Amino acid sequence: MQARPLIAMIGDQYSTYQKPIVASMHRLLKRSGYGLLYACGGALRPTADWDSSRPVSRNAIYTLARDFPVAGFVVLSSAVGNHADATQLAEFAQRFTHKPIVCLGSSVANLSCVSMDNYALVTQLMNHMTQDPSRRRFVFIRGYANSPNSQSREAAFRNALNKHQIAIDESLFIDGSFQGVDAYYAMDKLLKRTHDIHAVVAANDVMAQSAIHALTKHGLRIPEDVIVSGFDNRSETASSGPSLTSVKYSMDSFCGLAVESLLTQIKSGIFLSADNTTVCPPAQLVIRGSTEPALLPTRRHVPTPRVFEAMEFRESLLRSLKNLETPDGLDPEIVVSDVVSMLVNGADYSGTRLHTALLELHNRPAHIYWWRHLLQQLTTNLQLHGSEGLSADALAHTASILGQIQTTIWNVENAIKLENERHFESVNRMQSSLNRVNNMGELLTVLKSTPSQSTVNAWFICLYKQSGNQPDEMARLLYQYPPNSSLDTDTLFPSADVLPGDYLQYNIVGSLILEPLCAGSSHLGYIVVDAKKEQHYTRSNLTAIADIIANVLWRLLNEH
Repeated sequence: MQARPLIAMIGDQYSTYQKPIVASMHRLLKRSGYGLLYACGGALRPTADWDSSRPVSRNAIYTLARDFPVAGFVVLSSAVGNHADATQLAEFAQRFTHKPIVCLGSSVANLSCVSMDNYALVTQLMNHMTQDPSRRRFVFIRGYANSPNSQSREAAFRNALNKHQIAIDESLFIDGSFQGVDAYYAMDKLLKRTHDIHAVVAANDVMAQSAIHALTKHGLRIPEDVIVSGFDNRSETASSGPSLTSVKYSMDSFCGLAVESLLTQIKSGIFLSADNTTVCPPAQLVIRGSTEPALLPTRRHVPTPRVFEAMEFRESLLRSLKNLETPDGLDPEIVVSDVVSMLVNGADYSGTRLHTALLELHNRPAHIYWWRHLLQQLTTNLQLHGSEGLSADALAHTASILGQIQTTIWNVENAIKLENERHFESVNRMQSSLNRVNNMGELLTVLKSTPSQSTVNAWFICLYKQSGNQPDEMARLLYQYPPNSSLDTDTLFPSADVLPGDYLQYNIVGSLILEPLCAGSSHLGYIVVDAKKEQHYTRSNLTAIADIIANVLWRLLNEH
């Protein structure tokens, strides 16, 4: 097997924001012959008011990461540096400039960086949000207080209000911390004080959707009473109720610029330069229902039924799908053409390309957002275009199509729910069993019986030779799945090698996730997971699993 060089991504955790970035980076690097190792540490300053004199234990893994046997680094600066200022972020990134490096998300001087042009994009968004001169009371939901992304989006928001001569009311600026729960409670608190608002602009989609829930709770209609916008164009935005106006960019184009820069640096040997600049991926404003009047007429103005026009219906449906990211391997034109054929000609559903594509949803549940949106748009467009001229058979087929899509979505959603419940149940069982172990032998027995390992290609637990407040230079392999006779569990190896010998370069299949094993400020070792499926860890809290194992290890090591 040919050796595969690795790129290390340095991030704070492996959670909702990070997972699609890791998946995209792994996919793009794989095409260029590289693997990906994602090292989970912590934010440089976990909260805005963090006492800088206190140690952040998980961050110590970054010292080890500097010496990883990799060809380059991607620093997820937008996450690691969320609460850090520009100087702290620059000092951190400088640790990795001995090899090709790209900062992803926030800019650092003299380094190659990929970042959204937040100011320009929010300015474009605000040009749309301020079109109605009667809307004068604007709410802004911030992210983290010190986040460069949130700050630049807020600066553009304030400038736009000034430009359009709209008064800035500081009481309408609320903190959402980029989290749905925080944004909901902040919005709910504001609405308990006043309903005199006309628009809500959130620094990301999660907070915007939470704002919609709070507004709905208080009886405000969207977009009639309040218009709402987000940022990032998450897949759920198009199928939320109402669908959310947002700023769209391709994750692959975002990560592709980072990969392109890394490959250029590897070839040229130039990593740190005053000529390095920040590049921005293409992005666009996607206007949806949360800022537009409803398309459907009210009951008091029901128009005369329209004769169904197949081509007009087809083009209208395709337009409504254009602003949604199309899943890999799915052609909207083929799916929509099959729908029209069934409506007009009464063609059978079974065996069509629509049928085949819908069946594939069982294997690709991450694509469910697209099918939800298709179902929503099919219903809306059928109401708009009428049914005059369609045969009884065609109308029956219409009901059948909608029913098949709805049933498949329901089945897939329930399968996902069941799988998640089984996963969390297995994690809870593992935790319960681990709490009862009294020695390393019993620990290994519990780990071997963990059912969740079938969802990964491989996973490893490594212990440092000496535990302490910093990762030790040497480690040994405590546990491996599946068993591999070529990996010695007794021999010490350099911790920076991650695994013994050149195993990383030759035997890893998927993206690698490295989680530190920390108990308080004590570093015990780390877990390495070779994920089998990208979607597996969308439901798995790997940090929680690592913490469970770390606490048991700390107890065993300190009792004996």
